[in-house]
Amino acid sequence: MSKFLITIALQSASVGRVLVILASNPLFSGIFSYFLLGEVMKKPTVLAAIVCFTAIIVIFVSELSRSGQGVSSLGGIACALVATIALSLYLVLLRVAVKKYR
Repeated sequence: MSKFLITIALQSASVGRVLVILASNPLFSGIFSYFLLGEVMKKPTVLAAIVCFTAIIVIFVSELSRSGQGVSSLGGIACALVATIALSLYLVLLRVAVKKYR
């Protein structure tokens, strides 16, 4: 599913913006690990997560303010965000399964 969404994102939005969102994958994985595995997030990780979420919000707001293809581009960015979250959740759930069935 995430590869499909990434393809749509790359066709709809600029490559740079999509890659910034995809690069936030480890931060989403850290957040899911905190809630699902009980892993502790250190201060640098929390600060990086805040910076990452701020960047994602800036990308969304800048796409809303653009004229012309802003709507299709916004859809592409949303697809990139959903793909990143889905991949992060998949990786964390895989770790949960390995711990459970090992």
